[in-house]
Amino acid sequence: MIHFAALLLAVAHTLPASAYDVVEVANPATVEGRVVLPPDVKIDRHHDSFASPELFGHQRELTRELKVDESGGVAGAMVVVIDPARGRAATPRHLELVNEDLAFVPRMQVATMGSDLAMVNHDEVFHNVHAFQHGRTLFNFALPKVDSVLHHKLRRPGLIAMQCDVGHEWMTAFVYVSFHPYMAVTDEAGRFRIDGLPAGEYRLAAWHEWLGELAPVTVHVTGTTEQDLVYHSDNRVAQPSLWLLGE
Repeated sequence: MIHFAALLLAVAHTLPASAYDVVEVANPATVEGRVVLPPDVKIDRHHDSFASPELFGHQRELTRELKVDESGGVAGAMVVVIDPARGRAATPRHLELVNEDLAFVPRMQVATMGSDLAMVNHDEVFHNVHAFQHGRTLFNFALPKVDSVLHHKLRRPGLIAMQCDVGHEWMTAFVYVSFHPYMAVTDEAGRFRIDGLPAGEYRLAAWHEWLGELAPVTVHVTGTTEQDLVYHSDNRVAQPSLWLLGE
């Protein structure tokens, strides 16, 4: 009975929180825009390492990075359509996380469930990739020498945080895993583009490793729709939402 209950719990964590119908999208729509941090929002840039116990299950600190261009565009933010009811199939992707010059590259990625994450060491030093999801360790892999490569299949939805904790604790990266394909990471100018949506009304949200989660914005998408996501002092979510945690 105990083994059966554990199996049910494991299956529950691999299923999306809501029903998602895979359909042919005859007239695909696009939502695009920027994630913006206005100059009047004050950020303590001297405080670049802080804990996220709600994500990792304990007071582990992670070094954060914030890149904002002259017009306020936030690089490396994740933008997600929250719980769409239908759309294109979530085809698995191939992601690569490179250990290079004592840094993880890239810092932020998005993936669909079933995607493959390849972890590669290009440094001539010992690294590891310690990953956390759902408040506990997801895996902890050693990359002991240059050109070491390991793979992990991303089976469960939600945000994954990764750190090299063998003397390189500043090395941090994130992957968000979703049951649908409608998500993106902003470029150096803070721009994002999500294609292939059925026309309709959606909730659009953003998360950034330093700035946190932005309250969702409702947008009607048809054709190509512009929608900026702007951080203000009063629209950041205090505790991570279930969509971000994958619960």
